[in-house]
Amino acid sequence: MEVRIAAITAADTLDVRRPVLRPGRPPEDARYAGDDDAETLHLGAFVDGRLVGVATIIREPPPGEDDPGAWRVRGMATLPDHRGRGLGARLLDGLLEHARGSGGRWVWCTARIGAVSLYRRAGFEPEGAPF
Repeated sequence: MEVRIAAITAADTLDVRRPVLRPGRPPEDARYAGDDDAETLHLGAFVDGRLVGVATIIREPPPGEDDPGAWRVRGMATLPDHRGRGLGARLLDGLLEHARGSGGRWVWCTARIGAVSLYRRAGFEPEGAPF
């Protein structure tokens, strides 16, 4: 199994996001503010040349804060038949490396309960309400 992590476009993320979205959360072709900004990075996990996982990070402080050194992991998704193979961790590592290399001082995220262990292994700690 050959795995490659590489930068992709916002449009490329839809091929993985569509099949994993829960009904009504968000529309399958949703575009987000900042998707194509220079301060946004989309990464793809390719297994044997096929895109099977995606992740996005954007320079953005948490609500109510004004810190230009803050980055937000905005989303991650892996096709169901490729989960549990370490792809999420590799994608997250790539996002964190990008944030550090771009002068980021800290990274935050909101996560579904199913992803909590992935983020904790990467050093994230919950703050406030459960993440």
